[in-house]
Amino acid sequence: MHRAQPISPSSLRNRLCRAIAALLCFCMPLLWASDSPADTKSLEFNHIERIVWRHNESAAQQIQEIARKREPVVIVGSPSADWPALSRWSSTSFWRVACRKGDGNDKKLEMRLQKRNPVANVDLKKDLTQIAVRASLVDESQFEDSSLVTRQCQLIWDDEQHTRTAYEELVAKSGSLFMYLTMELEKLNSSLLQDVAPYEFMFINESASSIAVDAHGNILSRISPGHGNPRIWLSKPLAPDTDIKVVMHYDTHHNFNVQVAGTKKFWLLPPSAWRSVAPNPVFHPSDRHSRLPLSEVSAILQQDTNGRQKLLQATLSSGEMLYIPPYYFHAVEAQFATKNSHSLEGAINVNAFSLSQEWSTMLTLSQGTSTLLRSMHGVASSKVGLLNVLSNFFKQAIPSVLGDTAQAPNNEAGAAFESFMTSVLKARWQPTDVSHTDSYLCDNFSADMCPTSQFCSVLTGPQRTAVTKAAEQVRNTLNPRRSVPCMESEVHCKKQKEVHAVRELMLADFLEGIAVAVLQSQACFFLQCMHALC
Repeated sequence: MHRAQPISPSSLRNRLCRAIAALLCFCMPLLWASDSPADTKSLEFNHIERIVWRHNESAAQQIQEIARKREPVVIVGSPSADWPALSRWSSTSFWRVACRKGDGNDKKLEMRLQKRNPVANVDLKKDLTQIAVRASLVDESQFEDSSLVTRQCQLIWDDEQHTRTAYEELVAKSGSLFMYLTMELEKLNSSLLQDVAPYEFMFINESASSIAVDAHGNILSRISPGHGNPRIWLSKPLAPDTDIKVVMHYDTHHNFNVQVAGTKKFWLLPPSAWRSVAPNPVFHPSDRHSRLPLSEVSAILQQDTNGRQKLLQATLSSGEMLYIPPYYFHAVEAQFATKNSHSLEGAINVNAFSLSQEWSTMLTLSQGTSTLLRSMHGVASSKVGLLNVLSNFFKQAIPSVLGDTAQAPNNEAGAAFESFMTSVLKARWQPTDVSHTDSYLCDNFSADMCPTSQFCSVLTGPQRTAVTKAAEQVRNTLNPRRSVPCMESEVHCKKQKEVHAVRELMLADFLEGIAVAVLQSQACFFLQCMHALC
């Protein structure tokens, strides 16, 4: 194990601040492909509930009602079923509409050519990932499975010649299976918004003023209810017999997703399935995405729940809308008929992201570190002292949030903490059969590497007080009202279970971000040893 270098207080504070900032921002994704395609033909699943839109009721009221339940549902007959885009757009004719002369044809578009299947979003530029790369925790060369092609809109479709010259060039690219594009419709061509009118009803308002976010959680603006900028997702195969798949992942905000062209299958799981899904840790280039093929996720789920829980599945047709709640895992599969590669039709979706209360909570959670940062003075140059500050912080914050009473004996609180950490490390940090060989994986760790309790004296009284205050703020943020015992009904217990799981995912992200930002290459050591420290 590498020896830790002394860390100055100012450097430590800067690292922590960058870690929190990175946790609160998802930047523009690239695409990464898993080596093991998911076979979905033999999966066991239950169908997602389908409901019919009620035209005699307020659209805003119906959307708010759906979002409050936090359960996925397919909505049939909503205003999206009458969008002009349903008849005007296909993956080929869309370019003629979007790139017509004098209306967006001079804009440069970034399209990703994907070489392998299935895919996951990848962000190599975010601060936490860059820290992990510099610490040799992640090898960024493992994620170069696709190429970015920039073209002017007018070169994709020429109105005068009625040819797809740039598209023919894309098809000719050797080794590319499909093309992928995502961006806000208004930035592509504002006139496209007319084809998806009305779209305002898809944005919801969970606070005094609604907040619109982009695909990656960045706040765009505070807006009046019912206003926002929808986003297009276009995928098109470049070779016959190519079914485009996206690995299971979760988003942190409300997602109302409309099928415009083609058909797609969506496979969903609730947040409580995160131990079976095994999402990557927060600093990973493909964080929030599963490390396993969908078929293996399904098999593990059946084993972990004794067959009680199954995947949820919905197939969307033109005009239908799917609601995906915050933190719900979902995988996507677009299937296409075998045709000549030059005439293969793709799939187009338009969706609306709205900030959720869950993500607002994550934003507030960052404030809990301000007191913690001040407590670092005097111990920042000591590795063991630093470990004890952080372990005290999380050991005080986590048991209460995970459901233990604040008055629980130390041994019980410690057991809850250790159980949670074991689950995090097993699901997110240990190797799998299909994992890339990133060095952050905790496969060669031994418990005797942890320091003993003789180092507990490094924390002074004021430092302990500061840590306690910081932990209390985290507890109040994630658990403002103590949940009552699960005795009311099966539905109530199910919802309580999912709220609890979302808290676990938030804590895991928060803990991993600080561990990597502060201890870098020794992050695994810190996460393994926290329960053994005072």
